[in-house]
Amino acid sequence: MFGWRRKRGRRLGRGRGWRRVRRITYSGLQPIPKRRFPREIPIVNEEKCVGCGECAKNCPAEAITIVNKKAHIDPALCLRCGLCVRVCPKGALILPS
Repeated sequence: MFGWRRKRGRRLGRGRGWRRVRRITYSGLQPIPKRRFPREIPIVNEEKCVGCGECAKNCPAEAITIVNKKAHIDPALCLRCGLCVRVCPKGALILPS
């Protein structure tokens, strides 16, 4: 019963240049790049905002509400991901630098 497992384990590394399976390294892997999110809350330019609601629909935290056809961002709920800035068709949301 155990003889088959021993034989199978010995053949596992053959043909690939591995002497022992335990010594395989992951040198070919690339590190995962870190994404940096903006740290500031987006600013709404009320002159450009038409109240279409695209920013509110796409906000993952539901931090944006439309009041009187203008977007308002709740700073306590905002994740600062910047998605609202990217989806705004009028460019009414900007990230402070």
